[in-house]
Amino acid sequence: MPVTFNSNNNYSVDIISESDVSNLSSVQYSALTNTAFVEIKITPTNSQSNPVLAGNLKIDGIIPDFIWNGATQIPQACEPPATPHGANSSIQHVTGISVTTGGLCTGINAFFGNSNAPQQGPYIAQNDFSTQTNEIAANNVSWSEILFIEVYEDDLGNLINDNHSPAIDENYNHWAMWSGPIMTQGGLRREITTNIYPKYVKAFVYLSFGNNGLAGLTADTTLNLDIDEVEPTYGCTDPNAEPGSYDANATVDDGSCTYILDYGINISVTAVNNGPVGVSAGPYTSGQVLTDLNGNSFTTSVFASPTNMQSPGTVTLANRYSPGDHVNEVVQFFIYPTSTVDSFGNTFSFIYDYPLSGGPNPNISQTNGYQQNPGGWGDAKNNLTAASVMLQDPDSFAWNSANYQTFNNYSYWHNGIDPTGLQPSFTVGYDNFSFTSAILISESYSTSSPFPSQQYFPEFLVLDIMLDFYLPGGNNLPINGEIDLNINIFHNTENQGDFNWTNPNSGGGGSSTGGGTGNI
Repeated sequence: MPVTFNSNNNYSVDIISESDVSNLSSVQYSALTNTAFVEIKITPTNSQSNPVLAGNLKIDGIIPDFIWNGATQIPQACEPPATPHGANSSIQHVTGISVTTGGLCTGINAFFGNSNAPQQGPYIAQNDFSTQTNEIAANNVSWSEILFIEVYEDDLGNLINDNHSPAIDENYNHWAMWSGPIMTQGGLRREITTNIYPKYVKAFVYLSFGNNGLAGLTADTTLNLDIDEVEPTYGCTDPNAEPGSYDANATVDDGSCTYILDYGINISVTAVNNGPVGVSAGPYTSGQVLTDLNGNSFTTSVFASPTNMQSPGTVTLANRYSPGDHVNEVVQFFIYPTSTVDSFGNTFSFIYDYPLSGGPNPNISQTNGYQQNPGGWGDAKNNLTAASVMLQDPDSFAWNSANYQTFNNYSYWHNGIDPTGLQPSFTVGYDNFSFTSAILISESYSTSSPFPSQQYFPEFLVLDIMLDFYLPGGNNLPINGEIDLNINIFHNTENQGDFNWTNPNSGGGGSSTGGGTGNI
């Protein structure tokens, strides 16, 4: 069939000719109203690299509408079937989508308004009546309506949507467009995965005539149709592509997507001074006389921060991950108390002993209400323990307190239950974050240390974080290829000699902070 082609376009359009109106070869008639129409194809030069979409075509400057009614489909449907390409139209169409109510369509709403959502068709263009009248007066022929539908080629080489025609069923709302893989006799699965864009767009042009219809044509005449394409927006359409590569406005992928093959993951744990309101972090003392390893006395310096813990720093995973990968690793941090240097150049951690020798038993009364007696703790209330660490959720910013474990050994620094109603445990757990499946902190003791305080209080803490998440894709990832997970920790002493303790019994106790020297 002859075609017309403009070098400015990336498609050709069929030229329909009838040499004898009394012996028709191209003009057909609709099944219901017996209206004359012709069928033409708009064929892209390269259907996949420079596709032509039905939703991007205008006829004589007219933008077609899209009207769909689910109740007319056989079987009835809830929504228009998706295109295999998913490319939005470059222009807005007046759109009316009527949804079959009830049943499987419950919760799916009808739509009436402007839309550029991808549709297979039919798109319907209506010619202006006065234009028709003028064209008929001049040439004895015009057009009244044009339908556009997309025709695809499945992976087996068969055409899809090519069997629809007004000559078969004039009600275009009955036309069932491609709705996904089709099972054929013999079990072959007809899918559209290789050539996702239309092989061509088929147009049904309804003709209008003067008196006597086609028979009224007594001389050669020409009906010119101006078919224009509003070109797609080319670019990277994959949201999983490297950030900066993906173009949310692109409708047709041009192969420009780039990808970071793998990402580094860095986990940082930082000790902060601003924990949750109303939570105790002390009090801490300065100027306290302590005895060093050599039996020499020295005076403690002022704490640089109100928390007795050092930031563990950052761990970088040895493995690198690609989008979609499952990150499932245990990351370990060591949390140490604040340290100082004596006059001899020796480094000592701030680990205070109880005021009375013998550990928790002579210092922590088990009389109901006395577990928090500050007078019994002295400066030992400042010590870093597993129970004293709070973690902040990076997503919600909520602070999580330690959950004591009932299946493991108890901590050395307490002789019974504390105000939680449980005895502090050697290992504590925390509520999980969005990227973890387990968070634990365990105490590490140096029972052979010459310092009495380390017989009961941990030398340092071990923080184990089980990472458990799937690496997202697209613009959810940083452009530098490094993912930083930041966790804040805070030293909370409310369960170990909190200085706000008051005697629950009448006539005694008070809120003494205690005093005396301790060993470090």
